[in-house]
Amino acid sequence: MKYKSINTENIEGLVLSEHKRYRRLPAGRQGFTLIEIIIVVVIISFLALLVTGNFTTSLKRGRDGKRQSDIQTIRDAYEQYYSVCSFDYPSYTLGAVPSTIVCNSPAQTIMATVPKDPQGNAYEITEGNSGTKTYTICPPVVRTTAGVDYRLETSDCTSVNKTCCISNVQ
Repeated sequence: MKYKSINTENIEGLVLSEHKRYRRLPAGRQGFTLIEIIIVVVIISFLALLVTGNFTTSLKRGRDGKRQSDIQTIRDAYEQYYSVCSFDYPSYTLGAVPSTIVCNSPAQTIMATVPKDPQGNAYEITEGNSGTKTYTICPPVVRTTAGVDYRLETSDCTSVNKTCCISNVQ
């Protein structure tokens, strides 16, 4: 099989001419107009705003989901404490949930570290009664609007309706 030699001068000239053809602008046209650039910037800004808004909402929903999961976990630990430790709960005191849940008799650690909400605040016991053995655990207040305390970022769980709070099972 014979190979033909290629004239490299013609190829180089073809490549250069193709390159020049794409680089040149039509006569009288020096670039984009100011209006074209402004329109592109406005469109990109609008798209960035949409993406940022959706991302922020997703983060809030994620934090709220963690809060609800944490409260369920704390309630499960309280119920385990109830069944192991003489049918009583670890605390009825209003305020922050204890940082650990430990049974003294029999000696057993139910929950070594009670979780905190995603913003680092402790979950709260909002109702507790040792006589009736009842409690209600809620997320901490995350925002206040018009004098109303909200316990979730994306839901209307307030300090009054407590739809995101969990009470004892017994």
